[in-house]
Amino acid sequence: MRGAEREAVYRAIQYFVDSHRGRVVVASRPAGFSPLTGVKEYTLKPFEDPEKEALPYLRKWLRALKENEWTPQQAEEKARRLLEEMRARPALARLLNNPLLLRLSAEHYVRTGRVAESRAALYEAWVEEAWRRAEKRGAPADQKGTALQALETLAWHLQTGGSHGEEALREALERAGLPDPQGLLRLLREGTGLLARFAGEQEGRTVYSYFFAHQTVQEYFVARRLRGPGGPTPAGPSPFCAPGSTCRPGGSRWPCWWGRCRRKRPWPSCAASRGRNRPGSASCAATSSWRRTWPGRAGAGRPPVNTSSPP
Repeated sequence: MRGAEREAVYRAIQYFVDSHRGRVVVASRPAGFSPLTGVKEYTLKPFEDPEKEALPYLRKWLRALKENEWTPQQAEEKARRLLEEMRARPALARLLNNPLLLRLSAEHYVRTGRVAESRAALYEAWVEEAWRRAEKRGAPADQKGTALQALETLAWHLQTGGSHGEEALREALERAGLPDPQGLLRLLREGTGLLARFAGEQEGRTVYSYFFAHQTVQEYFVARRLRGPGGPTPAGPSPFCAPGSTCRPGGSRWPCWWGRCRRKRPWPSCAASRGRNRPGSASCAATSSWRRTWPGRAGAGRPPVNTSSPP
């Protein structure tokens, strides 16, 4: 969100707080957060103890997802098995402190009966489920490829500092050669739910801005774009490089993405993957992206904590 938009949102929230019309709960990432007057602040921290925090969380989600099929004892056993299998896999053991990724792990386990292979597999499953919802809402099955390409295009546009405005997003889709940009935006918003639209006012008229349903979904589609055959091969410094950093020259699609700028060696999560998560794979991109300070995200160092709880 740009400075002017952020200030407008801040003023609107503060106005509602001051009106005393009801209780107000505001959730925000630490990066870019501005304190509100008259509101108590609490900082949520990642899970620390898998047994005391991750295990009960998984159990409750599994119980909620299989409410009419699994007994509490079965849900406990399944949660224990899921936790132990995640602990045994280094790529998944790192996710045990993140409620959002734990929820996705529980959903993947319920749907497939297996533990996800990687963080990227969790997002792939999330996207597949979103597309199944879109088809149930009337989306043509043969439009899936176009929709995924549109998501990659929009993610790259936003990640590299592009405007969230509707007109700018339509132009980005047009430049990518995608048909019916307005229809695609409607499909991604109403069909998949992966894109959200917010209304605002500018010079007396209503304007719309679009955001991914979760920042990490945007980052996942950036990784997909970088991995794919149409990924960018910048001639100059990558947009993900720190100012003044030393990047390898162009010719490789990965001049800075793999940590060659901020560190003089690849990130451990890639180097220790024994080839499975080599640079160029979505799994490694999704894993490594957390450690990058993205444009416009000062101080970002780990994925955001999502505290969504089962019903």
